[in-house]
Amino acid sequence: MSNTEPPPSYPPPKESGTMPRAPRPTDLHIGRFRIVRRLGAGGMATVHLAVAEGDGGFEKWVALKICLPHLARDPFAQRLFLEEARIVGRISHPNVVQVYEVGFHEGLYFIVMEYAPGRSLRHVWTRVTELGGKMPPPIAARIIADAAAGLHAAHELRDDHGAPMGVVHRDVTPHNLIVTHDGITKVVDFGVAQSNSGPMVRDAGTFNGKMAYMSPEQARGDVLDRRVDVHALGIILWELVTGRRLFRGKNDLETIINVLDGNIPLPSYLAPSCGKSIDRVVMKALSGSASERYSTTLELARSLSEERPFGGVVATASDVAEYMDSLFPDETAATRELPYGDATERQTAAR
Repeated sequence: MSNTEPPPSYPPPKESGTMPRAPRPTDLHIGRFRIVRRLGAGGMATVHLAVAEGDGGFEKWVALKICLPHLARDPFAQRLFLEEARIVGRISHPNVVQVYEVGFHEGLYFIVMEYAPGRSLRHVWTRVTELGGKMPPPIAARIIADAAAGLHAAHELRDDHGAPMGVVHRDVTPHNLIVTHDGITKVVDFGVAQSNSGPMVRDAGTFNGKMAYMSPEQARGDVLDRRVDVHALGIILWELVTGRRLFRGKNDLETIINVLDGNIPLPSYLAPSCGKSIDRVVMKALSGSASERYSTTLELARSLSEERPFGGVVATASDVAEYMDSLFPDETAATRELPYGDATERQTAAR
């Protein structure tokens, strides 16, 4: 696929005539996909729960990420949207939401993705806070280890000639990690990912990603590699085990200053129940110098899964599933059987 033009099998948006409009549930179908309801929306796309319909009564639940109508004539936005599909479509890993295909309907591109019934980690964490508790450290470690494994698969992508693609997510946040009701964590939303085809930014100096989860080099606008995703996972793990925000300030400027200062209390100081053995793992991931961090997210995953920093306890997917049941007892059974139920969380904060 070209990095600057739409795939030849899909016509480009028309330069004149009626602007495309966003799909509504009453539209029912986009091609062979029957829209059930909207799951989420963001600055670049909306995400819808849909049913892929085929011959012989075949049906499959999918998520459709549909580019917003006002971006249909923006070449950069189109490139960004298709680049995400191109990158994620190459990844085959249980900890990354799969991309099945790209479509074009009435002037709008859409991405057909795996539907993963569950909750964003942001919503899980909010629920834990509402209940007045903290996430058990082994559960937090399992969630982060899963996400790290999925990101490693993205980082290791190679092109058709075997050359590394240099993929970096750059926006690893609790919003972009889905914890399924089966206890598996999946990475979503590679909308601002960079690769060797070029960082997907519109203007020099533009921040990409959420400031409270940036690494120091990201905040400075330096050249980035996969270790920015290691740092982001370190921030999330720190926050999960302490129950506090790490860098977020009263405003964006204060947040960036906090990121650059790198003043990070030991997790065990704020949450003694974690044990001091987690300090080494978290602080290594959060080093202000990229060279002192884990060199890959896989190394971080192995530290959490094999070194057992929480008193020798390693949570499994079944443990995470049981934990999800305890947090959302009224919905987990329903969402497994009835994905269009009201209790299902948004699939992703669509960009």
